[in-house]
Amino acid sequence: MSVTGREVWDHATSQTNTLRLMDNDSSVEDTSRISQAQGMVIEQVGCTVDDALVLLNERAKVTGLRLEEVAIAVVDRRTQFRHHATGPAPP
Repeated sequence: MSVTGREVWDHATSQTNTLRLMDNDSSVEDTSRISQAQGMVIEQVGCTVDDALVLLNERAKVTGLRLEEVAIAVVDRRTQFRHHATGPAPP
């Protein structure tokens, strides 16, 4: 499997966006979990990396949780996303 320049750019852009959306108190471990959660959301919904981050942030906003907490729940398989025409699945 080869990686295109566009995929590298998309990944780098996504990582930058993730870091911008995180609290100043977030750790490298939180960043890693958010990236893992993005990958899981991509598999579940079939969206882009940036869209996965948007979905994670929307879930955090709706539930009143921090982005890192939502990411942990996704990675731990305590919550998941399903493809819905009207938006992400409820928590």
